[in-house]
Amino acid sequence: MRLSQSFFVTQRNYSDELTTVSHRLMVQAGMLFQVTGGIYIIGHFLTKVIQKITDLVRTEMNTIDAQEISMPILQPKSLWVESRRWDQYKNQGLMFTLRDRKEAEYCLSPTNEELAVDFIRNRIISYRQLPCAIYQFGEKFRDEIRPRFGLMRGREFTMKDAYSFHESPKDLEEWYAKFRNAYANVLNRLNLRFGIVEADNGEMGGTKSEEFMAIADAGEDELVFCSSCGSAVNVEKAGKKDQCTKCGSMEIRISRGIEIGHIFQLGGYYSKNMGLTFTSKDGTEEPIIMGCYGMGISRLAAAVVEQSHDENGIIWPSVIAPFDAIVIPARPSEIAVNAAIRLYEDLKDQGIDCILDDRDASAAVKFKDADLTGIPWKIIVGKTFESNGEVELKDRRSKNSTQMKPDNVARFLLENQGD
Repeated sequence: MRLSQSFFVTQRNYSDELTTVSHRLMVQAGMLFQVTGGIYIIGHFLTKVIQKITDLVRTEMNTIDAQEISMPILQPKSLWVESRRWDQYKNQGLMFTLRDRKEAEYCLSPTNEELAVDFIRNRIISYRQLPCAIYQFGEKFRDEIRPRFGLMRGREFTMKDAYSFHESPKDLEEWYAKFRNAYANVLNRLNLRFGIVEADNGEMGGTKSEEFMAIADAGEDELVFCSSCGSAVNVEKAGKKDQCTKCGSMEIRISRGIEIGHIFQLGGYYSKNMGLTFTSKDGTEEPIIMGCYGMGISRLAAAVVEQSHDENGIIWPSVIAPFDAIVIPARPSEIAVNAAIRLYEDLKDQGIDCILDDRDASAAVKFKDADLTGIPWKIIVGKTFESNGEVELKDRRSKNSTQMKPDNVARFLLENQGD
C-alpha cells in the first residue's frame, strides 16, 4: 500500500477527553474515528491488527477442537424469556431492544448463551455426541451509561465467545482447563502481562468463573498480582496480605487491570431453563452441562497499546502489527525515490507486508508518523543509499538500527519478525 493513496491522516493534537493512552494514540495515529459516544469507525491499520488478533485466537480455539460458527446479532425475545434473563437484562438498561413491523421484540446481542443453547438442543441427542464446543467472532452491543476509553468501554465491540457442552461436571472441568490454557497462550503470544482472577458469575449464572486481567494504569479494577504464579485477586478480597494466597510467593504488587477475558462453568443453569438435554448411557434424559468462554478482541488491541508504547507512539508486537515494515524515501532525489519504490515492490513480491510512504512530506514527518503507528521496522532510503548503496533498518521496539544492501532486506526481516 502507498500512503499517498490511502486515508492515512495523523494528528499531533488531541482532546482532553482522550484520557487513556490507547484511546489517545489510536486517534492520533488515524486508526479510530468516533461516530458518536461509544461508537467508532475502525481504520485500515487497526482493522488489520484486530484481524490478526482474531487469527491468533482462532488458532487456539481450533487447537482444542472447538468448531467455529456464526450467530446472528439480532436475537428474539422468546429465547431470553426461556432463559429467564429478558427482564433481568432489560431492567438494567444495558440491552438494546427493538420491535419489527409485526411488533415482535428483539435485542441486539449483548451475549450469546441463549442462541448457543438453541443451536445445540436441536442437534445433540445422545451422550455419543458429547463433549463438543462451538465458538464465534461477532459484534456485541451494550447501552453503556458512560461509554469511554475508546475500544475499552464502547457501546459496540468485537468479541469471541465460545460454549462447551458436557455430560458431567468432571468433563466440564477438563475442557474448562483447555480453554483457560488457550487464553493464556493467546495473551503470551501478545506479550501481555496479565493475571487470572477468581470472579463472580453474576447474571451469567453457574458456579465458577475467572477473569483474565491485563495490567494497565487505565484498568478499572484494583488488583493484587503475583509475579511468581500469575494469579491475581481483587484488593477488597485480598485484604492486607503480603504474600500470594495461591503459591505463597512474596513477589506481589498492587496494580490496576483491564478485563480482557472471562471464562465460566455454567453447569446446568441454562439447560434446565431451556430444555437442553441428552440421552445418557443408561437411557435416561439428563441436562447437558455447559461452559462459557468470552474474550474481548477489540479490547485486546487497546490492552496491548496500554502496555506497549513510548513517548513517540504505539509499539505493536510483530505478530499483530498492521504491517511488517514501512519503506521511507528520506530524500526527494530521483535516486532515493526510485530505489525506495523498487525495494517496496521487491519486498511485497517476497511476502513482506509493507507500505511505502510516498507522501509529499518531510523525512521528519514520515519518521514521526511511522513511530506513532507502531510499525516494527522503518526502512530508510536516503543519504547513505546515495553514497554507498545501503539502506537503514530501524527497529521500532529497541530503536537499534543496521545498514545493508537492499537485496538482503527481505531475508533480514523474515529472520527478525519475532519479538
